[in-house]
Amino acid sequence: MKVFTRLSVISVLVSLLMACGGGHGHDATGTVQLENNNSSLSIREFNLSPSYQSSWGANQLFEPLLAGLTFEISSVPVGDYDVRAHVRGEFSNYSTYVYDIPVFEGDIVTVISSDSGYTGSVKIVNGTIDSNITAIYISPSSSTTWGGNQVEADIVPSGSIHLFDTDTGLYDVRIVWDVGSDTFYYDKSIESLSLLTLTAS
Repeated sequence: MKVFTRLSVISVLVSLLMACGGGHGHDATGTVQLENNNSSLSIREFNLSPSYQSSWGANQLFEPLLAGLTFEISSVPVGDYDVRAHVRGEFSNYSTYVYDIPVFEGDIVTVISSDSGYTGSVKIVNGTIDSNITAIYISPSSSTTWGGNQVEADIVPSGSIHLFDTDTGLYDVRIVWDVGSDTFYYDKSIESLSLLTLTAS
């Protein structure tokens, strides 16, 4: 499923090549290019789907797109599109998203992949010897609510949970134990292509 709460984190440059005047026919198309010039990692998956569609659809790449290379999709029907690029980082898989890209007849729309534009991840470790984590809540530091519990089953001592594909930014974390008071972390930074590790005890 698509996630529509994410911010647009890929730069999008639109080259308007359409001649002035006139509309477009039913078969009017444009071109979408993916440039991996500003990223150090190979892009393993590239999804392009109409904005009204609820799923991402097939991977458009035939093989990983190496740093410095460009991939082009031609004959894209005019309309609004959402884009996702997926990489495999040191700690987990990460993605970058942009929504509602307009493609007009004759346009070349260039999406640029940058290391700073991908999601991050967070790992929470139970550092105790005799307590279980029963719930974990993570929310942007600017939020006034905690959101949903991230834990499906208790995390036992020395156990951990790795939350993937988390938007970059500052977060507050609340850890609930089976005994004792909750543990809180405030203004923890989740950075692109990085892993934030919190050892709670």
